[in-house]
Amino acid sequence: MAIKGLLKELLLLLLIISLLIFYGCATLSYQYPPVTIEEIIKLSKDKIPAEQIIDKIKRSQTAYRLSADEIVGMKDAGVDSKVIDYMLRTYEDAVRREQELQDWRNWQFYYGHYYWSPYFYYPSRPYGPYWGPYPPPPPFP
Repeated sequence: MAIKGLLKELLLLLLIISLLIFYGCATLSYQYPPVTIEEIIKLSKDKIPAEQIIDKIKRSQTAYRLSADEIVGMKDAGVDSKVIDYMLRTYEDAVRREQELQDWRNWQFYYGHYYWSPYFYYPSRPYGPYWGPYPPPPPFP
């Protein structure tokens, strides 16, 4: 009897471990390969519309830091100006996103975790700072 109970517990443990492993694998998302400048030139020469090329760049989440020579070379190769403008914007967006992440890392949480307020810890003061005999807040200009 004790062996059957042990086998059931072992089987249950293996089932839980396998479910956790498969659950972890299910959360992985597919990463599209980056779209190179040569691919964009080839797609433009194959008469692929600019919107489809831009969609492919968006899916791959590629950011381009283009030099003036690369821009002129793509324009001479027949790449649409909409595609070139979007490629230039990808670098600006990547820099902006990185700066936002840096700013978020330097954020100061004055009351501990940002979800909590000082009123969470004081049940005797369940209302906000503008409740009671306090003066009203100044109007916005």
